[in-house]
Amino acid sequence: DYRRDGEAQNITQLLIKNGARYIVNISASPWTTGKNSTRDRRIKFLKKESGELFVPFLYVNCVGAQNNGKNIVTFDGGTTVYNADGEPVVLNGEHYEQDLVMVTEEKLLRPALVRTEKPKIAQKLEAIIKGIQHVKDMNGWAEQPKYVIGMSGGIDSAIVAAILTLAVGKDKVLGINMPTIYNSEKTKKAAEEVAEKLGIAYEVIPIGELVDVNCDLLNLSDLDGSGKKLSSLNEENVQAKIRGTSVLSNIAAKYGALFTNNGNKVEVFFGYATLYGDVNGAIAPLGDLTKAEIFELSRYLNKEVFHKEVIPETLIPDELFRFREDQIQPSAELKEKQVDPMKFGYHCAMIEKAMDYKKTSPEQFMRWYIDGTLHTNLNISYELMQRWGVDNPQEFVADLENFAQALQRSTFKRVQSPPIIITSKTSFGYDLRESILPWEPSLEYERLKQKIGEMERYQPRGEN
Repeated sequence: DYRRDGEAQNITQLLIKNGARYIVNISASPWTTGKNSTRDRRIKFLKKESGELFVPFLYVNCVGAQNNGKNIVTFDGGTTVYNADGEPVVLNGEHYEQDLVMVTEEKLLRPALVRTEKPKIAQKLEAIIKGIQHVKDMNGWAEQPKYVIGMSGGIDSAIVAAILTLAVGKDKVLGINMPTIYNSEKTKKAAEEVAEKLGIAYEVIPIGELVDVNCDLLNLSDLDGSGKKLSSLNEENVQAKIRGTSVLSNIAAKYGALFTNNGNKVEVFFGYATLYGDVNGAIAPLGDLTKAEIFELSRYLNKEVFHKEVIPETLIPDELFRFREDQIQPSAELKEKQVDPMKFGYHCAMIEKAMDYKKTSPEQFMRWYIDGTLHTNLNISYELMQRWGVDNPQEFVADLENFAQALQRSTFKRVQSPPIIITSKTSFGYDLRESILPWEPSLEYERLKQKIGEMERYQPRGEN
C-alpha cells in the first residue's frame, strides 16, 4: 500500500535492510473466513521478496469484538510466529481468547506447523456468538443481559434462540410465540419443541384480538373523505408491527431485557420485512448470513454442537431447497398459504457476488448468462437454476430487474435496522455505505437485455 515514485514499497524488506532482526506486526485486522491462510500467503510473499535476508516475523493480532455503531466486528486473534523461512512455527491457543505466547530462539527452529481450520460455517458461528457477547460491552454492563426472542416456528428464530443459549446461557433467553389465525399448528408446535429442547422460558401470547382492534380503529379514520380501508398488505403489516412493537419491545422493557432481530441477509437485501415490525431490535445475529447458510448452520448445530435435533428437521430442505409436504416452508404467515418469495440458493449466491469486495453488477450477471457460465460463477448447479426457472431467459431478466430494484428500494429500511454482526466480506450497515437512490438501467444493460431476449434457453458451459 506504500508507494514511492509510483513503485510499491516493501516496508518489511526496508526494515530488514536497515538492521531489523525481527519484524513484529501489531495487527488489528478483523476476522474473516480464511484470514489465517491469507496471512500465511502474505508472509510467503514477503519471504520471496526478501530472499535470504528474511527474518522471523511475529504477527500479533487483536482479539475480541468492537463496533462502529452499525456493525459488530470480531477479532479472532490468530497470532502466529513465522521463522526465517516464512513458515508458521508458533500459534496462539483458542480463537477470541487472550493468550500469552512466549517466543524463544529454540522455538524458531521448530518444524513448520500445519494449520487446521474449522469449517467456514463453524467460524461464522463463533463470530456471531462473540458478537452477541459484545453487546454487554457496548452498553457498559457487568453481566450479559436477558434476551426476548419472537419464536415464529420458522428456522431463523429457532437458530437465533439456539445461538443465544450458546452465547449467554439458556436462563437469559425468553421465547414468545405470537400466533394469529394464519399461524399453522405445525409452526406453533415447532416453536414449542425448539424452546423445550433448549430449556428456555417460553410463552404463547395470541395477538388476534390486538390485530382486530387496531384494524377496526384504523379503518375508522377517513382523512381524505374517500372511505378507504386497510389493504390486505396493510393488515399483514399491522400484525408484524404488533408483534415487534406492541409485544416484543414492551415485554423486553418489562424484564429489563433486549430483543433480537431474526432477519437473514436475503430478507435484508430484498427488504422483505416490516419497518417497526420485524425491522427492529437490539442486534441482528443472522443479518449477514444468507438463507443457504442458515440451512447449513442448522445442520451444523444439530450434528456438531448439540449432537441432537434441536432445529427441527421439518424446517430443513433438500439440496435444491425443496420441502416435502410434511415440512414447513419459510413463511411470514401473515395471510393464507403464504410462502417466502425468494429463490433460495440462487438468490443467496447472487447476493454473495453482488456484496463481494469486487461487486458484481447486473450487467456482469447478464454476460455470464449469455456465456453460459452463470451457474459456475455463482458456484451453484445448473439444476438449481432449472428448479427456479431462471434457465428461461425472460424469467431470468425479470428476476434480475426485481433483484436490482429491490436492493435500492429497501435502503431506507436498512439504515434504520439494528447492528449486524459481520460474517462476510461485506455486510449491510456501515460496512456498506448506501445511497437512497433508485436503480437505473444502463445502456449496456439494455443492450445485453435485448441479446438475452433473443435466446431460447440458457445454455450451460462446464459442469458444477
